[in-house]
Amino acid sequence: MQKLPSSWIPLSLAAPLGYVGVALVACAAYASGAYEAILEDYPFLEKPFAVASIPTLLTVVRVGFAVAGVLAIGAGLLGYRRTPGTLNWVRKACVAGYAVLIFYAWALYQGFAAIPSDPDKMLRIGGPVQLFSYYWQLVWPAGAAAVGLLALHGHALRAQTIGCYTGETPAEPAPGDRAFEHIRRHGGWIPLLVGAVCGLVAGLVRGYAAGVISGMEEGFLFGLLVMLGVVVGLFAAFVVGSIVAFAVATLVAGRDEQYSRSLFTSVWGHLLVIVVIPWLLVFLGCVEPYHVPQGSGNPVQKLVKMVQPKKKKQKKLVVNPKSAIVYHQPEMFEEVLEEVKKQTEQVYKANPNRVAGRMGKGGGDEGGWPDGIGDEPVRFIRLEYGAPGWDFRMSDARGQAELEFLEYFKKKTSFKVSNHTESVSIYDLPRFPEGEAPPFLYVTGHGPFSIGNQETKILREYLLNGGMLFADAGSSSWHRSFKSYVQRKLFPGTPMRIIAKDDPIFRQPFSLTDGVAPLWHHGGSDAMGVKKDGRWVIFYHPGDLKDAWVEGHSGIDPELAETAYKIGVNIIYYAFTNYLEATAGERD
Repeated sequence: MQKLPSSWIPLSLAAPLGYVGVALVACAAYASGAYEAILEDYPFLEKPFAVASIPTLLTVVRVGFAVAGVLAIGAGLLGYRRTPGTLNWVRKACVAGYAVLIFYAWALYQGFAAIPSDPDKMLRIGGPVQLFSYYWQLVWPAGAAAVGLLALHGHALRAQTIGCYTGETPAEPAPGDRAFEHIRRHGGWIPLLVGAVCGLVAGLVRGYAAGVISGMEEGFLFGLLVMLGVVVGLFAAFVVGSIVAFAVATLVAGRDEQYSRSLFTSVWGHLLVIVVIPWLLVFLGCVEPYHVPQGSGNPVQKLVKMVQPKKKKQKKLVVNPKSAIVYHQPEMFEEVLEEVKKQTEQVYKANPNRVAGRMGKGGGDEGGWPDGIGDEPVRFIRLEYGAPGWDFRMSDARGQAELEFLEYFKKKTSFKVSNHTESVSIYDLPRFPEGEAPPFLYVTGHGPFSIGNQETKILREYLLNGGMLFADAGSSSWHRSFKSYVQRKLFPGTPMRIIAKDDPIFRQPFSLTDGVAPLWHHGGSDAMGVKKDGRWVIFYHPGDLKDAWVEGHSGIDPELAETAYKIGVNIIYYAFTNYLEATAGERD
């Protein structure tokens, strides 16, 4: 294996080890909050977790993460000193990292094994498949960290490294040399080199974009951190791919070196095409412009606005027609309020003669919007924000709510719809061409909702430039945290307010006189929102529209499910119409 310059060896050990140490300490701080969030969403888990001693295991995991993290940070700081003791500290830090990561994976397994197998409770969590998905999301970062520590440990066992720290280079190849040489002979250095280059390129692109988005003066450090994260992430992906390919080649080919190398190349090539390249494209942030269908249409149902006739005044009672004193019967205060409500309420009704399938704007009868582009399918795009449940029941094993809704939309309108699920991260929003961003973004979840300051800045700009956030509460904790986030960070000082049942958003294209469907009420029974420049930039449904959209509608009445679908159609109509008006003149 090619030797590194002696001056680089301490840096190549110390810097990555310090990075891993900081990550371990951060995990120790995060663990308790994550556990409390789980119990807040699923209170019935508190007792079985206590019986299985999960709180004790959590404490041990936190202490282990903290100790291993401090040890790794210390070894990273000492790693620049070329002494035998420093090298021993580096190796011990790697071993401590293995131990805590293995224990973490085992503790996670114990926690998931403690979840009751009762069908009702299992259904509330998401079922076995969803549980495995949760477990994998929590355990794979530990696996990636273990792979990184393994590479560092191997580097610390090389003869050149030993000579650098002890002053005496072994005459025979050290264990690390033999391992790296075995990988080199199989061609393993090629994907690692490609991984480092791809990680650097992707990190520069994403880091520069993050810096530009947040303003170069305040965003330089933020962009640098994004770049480092992408570099480490992609390099780890290539390392894992190389290990998988190497293991397959070794198990199948044994000591036949030529056959083993050929098999390694074949397995790695398939992994590169099927897994790594698509992931790399995601990191680079490729986005497809959103085109609202062009045409001239009308709402699905023509609406007629009527005002109820005023109630006649109550007759006055008099004692004597010729008397100067007039007596009248006072009305009760509640009756007065009810009368005012009836006098001011606007009553709508739908014209049943209108034909479905002509939704749009412009007065035509073909469907579409005059400012739209082409005849592309309507797409339903979800917002990724890196918290539990953001994708729940949308494109996972428990349901395809997004596709079910699009199928309903297709039946009720004249438009083509997308045949696949789709989501974007907040950092991808500025990449859309002007006037061709998604008119709405659907967001849901069942854990605490929280995104960073830079992401908030991007999201706010998207909303003020014509976009709309279609939020759907998946749990009571998500309801509380989402409302708090909107009012404290996204639009400070602007409270979410109840959307009146006679608001236009409930009237076109379907007339929904009762407003939102009375579903699970995680956040009450009224739709809420934030209005800016005369349009709703946030529409918030209080309780799980997506659960009503999935096949079987989660057991609710079919009429309620139909109303839930219609709300979604109204949101799309409202978002399309207002986005095109807000971005008029920005499209080519």
